[in-house]
Amino acid sequence: MTGFLFLPDISGFTRFVTQTELNHSRHIIAELLEIILKANTLGLKVSEVEGDAILFYRTGSVPPLGALIEQVTATFVAFHTQLKVLERDRVCRCGACSTASRLSLKFIAHAGTLEETSIGTFTKLMGADVILVHSLLKNSLPHQEYFLATDDYLGSAEITLPAQWGVLGAHTEMVEEFGAVSCRVAVLSGLHAVVPDPPPNALAGRARGALSASVCPAGVRLRHSHR
Repeated sequence: MTGFLFLPDISGFTRFVTQTELNHSRHIIAELLEIILKANTLGLKVSEVEGDAILFYRTGSVPPLGALIEQVTATFVAFHTQLKVLERDRVCRCGACSTASRLSLKFIAHAGTLEETSIGTFTKLMGADVILVHSLLKNSLPHQEYFLATDDYLGSAEITLPAQWGVLGAHTEMVEEFGAVSCRVAVLSGLHAVVPDPPPNALAGRARGALSASVCPAGVRLRHSHR
């Protein structure tokens, strides 16, 4: 069957979880993945929640580009708003809590042939196009936050982007086993301009260090002496 694949992926994930405190990093990542799930305004199905990404899909007709742009924008803004909240409320000095603001998002969109396979009580999405959309994450782009859409998804759609998106430029990616894949890419750094600053924390300035324990923004109970 034909269908649509959409893969938001957290940039900087591997370094974040391998070079920081696991208990804190996993809570932060879980929180951010939940934000990506809640921003699914298109009502796409979820195939898998992966360590640093969520594979969404839809069988049949593909969503209009304009609607997908709205979802990408909403996801990006909600994601970075939450990072600002974590930074605002941070009382923990560990590597995870102090470097979470360096995380970002990239998005892959593709249309192709999908197959839903039942394995026990689970439904697994399979097919060459599922492999391709994951392979496109390992690309030659020098950017960490971008939207990449294949020509198989875009087709001849009229492309009108919000001002903060810049240009959806043509790009060809060489993918092992697939060859040259034609796509278009928009760098999303301009979207930071519409990410709101959270209001000041009413509790800020109180004697954080006076307590023997405090609550990490990631939801982890911490001792004051934690480093």
